[in-house]
Amino acid sequence: MICIYCLHDKTMTPNSRPHKSRPVTWRRHRCANCKGVFTTYERPSLEDMTIVADNQKRDPRTFSLGKLIQSVHSSLPPSDTRPHDSYELALSVEQHLIRKYDLNAPITKLALAQETHAILKRFDAVAGLQYGAQHQLITSIRRRGRPSTTATNALDASELA
Repeated sequence: MICIYCLHDKTMTPNSRPHKSRPVTWRRHRCANCKGVFTTYERPSLEDMTIVADNQKRDPRTFSLGKLIQSVHSSLPPSDTRPHDSYELALSVEQHLIRKYDLNAPITKLALAQETHAILKRFDAVAGLQYGAQHQLITSIRRRGRPSTTATNALDASELA
């Protein structure tokens, strides 16, 4: 590794530890030239993962964390009392995908949207609904011409008599 202080190309790694719950490796580096010490955090990336369309045709695009951040951010409700961090949510989606899927195998757009939807639903129900609606993952069960099944609009048996 190149030293970040003097740009010398020889550094030693006296200490290295994997994270307990995330796929991250922490490494302490020491430069052989200037004796500077710095730390790096290494994690797998989905940038090389191929995204496949739902009809199994290969899409030339690869996974983009920036697009995922924009997609998550557009589904979050604006709130001054509880600020949302779309970057942290997108990173948690990325870490979930790294743990669940093989990085060399392609992933479908539908599977990516479903995983993101599941994580957003756990974080915020409104954000999950918004994301699901944007990506056609949820639909309304109410049909034209039929009464609503909610308790406020449904007829009581006593009203029928």
